[in-house]
Amino acid sequence: MPTDSELDGAGAETFAIALPLSPPRSSPLDTLLAFVHDVTGSGTVRDGLKLIVVGGILEASRRGLTALCKQVYYYATIEAIFSEDDPAYRWIIAWLSVPERQQDARNFEVISTKYQDDLPEQLAGVEDAEKGNRALSRGLALIPAFDHPRYIKFEGRMYRFERYTENKLFGDPVAMLKVSVLSRSQSAIHSLIASAHSTSIKQSASRLVTHTPAKGNTYWHETSSRPARSLQSVVLPEGVKERVVRDLSEFLGGASWYANRGYLCYGVPGSGKTSLISAVAGHFSLPVYIVNLAQSGLDDSALSELIGLCRMDVWVEFKNATTQQIHDLFTNFYPSTSTSGTKSNDLADRFAEQVPDNAFSVAAIQGFLMQYRSEPEEAVENVGEWVSRGGKAE
Repeated sequence: MPTDSELDGAGAETFAIALPLSPPRSSPLDTLLAFVHDVTGSGTVRDGLKLIVVGGILEASRRGLTALCKQVYYYATIEAIFSEDDPAYRWIIAWLSVPERQQDARNFEVISTKYQDDLPEQLAGVEDAEKGNRALSRGLALIPAFDHPRYIKFEGRMYRFERYTENKLFGDPVAMLKVSVLSRSQSAIHSLIASAHSTSIKQSASRLVTHTPAKGNTYWHETSSRPARSLQSVVLPEGVKERVVRDLSEFLGGASWYANRGYLCYGVPGSGKTSLISAVAGHFSLPVYIVNLAQSGLDDSALSELIGLCRMDVWVEFKNATTQQIHDLFTNFYPSTSTSGTKSNDLADRFAEQVPDNAFSVAAIQGFLMQYRSEPEEAVENVGEWVSRGGKAE
């Protein structure tokens, strides 16, 4: 057997066997990066990504600019909100209805004369080409329509007025008025409110404005405005009217020991209770608030919210017409005869003598006189028969 040395000498060859190696495993991150590299290597995709980035930058810039503009507008603008259940709302509506502020209106709501009476000729009527009728729409006023802003310049500033409705949790939607003006001072709004209040006072100085509870009985709603009745037109027993006027005048004069004053007018129907209230309110330029106690949904809490608590300090009883009242009613009804001396007094005396004292209400006697508006002699001749029928018509 050959030895190892002999094998080496014989030129024997050696070799090695290499086993195959498994490929290295790539991580999920490497796979993702490789995918992104392959995708971004496409020109179309790369351009699309650029558009997305640019669009995002533009949108962010737009939102930032919008927010900046809102901040600038917030700090440079005064904005006030008025609700129709607040008197200031009606003041501004009356202010807007002044003729010189209506001429440029394009979208407006037409309302009756409760805000405006003396309109200029171009707004006082629509002239009929044939009849020349300028009274067709007399007494109409134009105020901003809902959701249509109106721009009006006042005291060197441009004001924006917008009416809209706001839904309430209970009750019907409420009309709102938003007023905006470029100013950093609240005095711009205060000045407008003061001017509107002054305008409202001037417009209502000779008018009687009445209010009734709005639906829901949560606030007052203006329902009418008409010429105020004079105190002289109200015929009451001597001293009654004067006592009420004197007492109310002292109260309004600033007496400090009470905050409110209640007057209870009671008595027979048609005896002058409403007439006195209307005349006194007109005399002192006060509004009238009317509550129907039978109105649906009007309970004690709603009534307290509307009128508060007030005791009745002055009680005034109204009875049927006295002989003196009947005489004065006649002379008031026929003022043209009251200046003709003895004849007018004789007619009034003869009329009063035929009507029993405290038998008929003032309203009933006025109703009879209405049948003879311009015929005082015939009223005197026929009143006896009217009395014999118990004040009933033929």
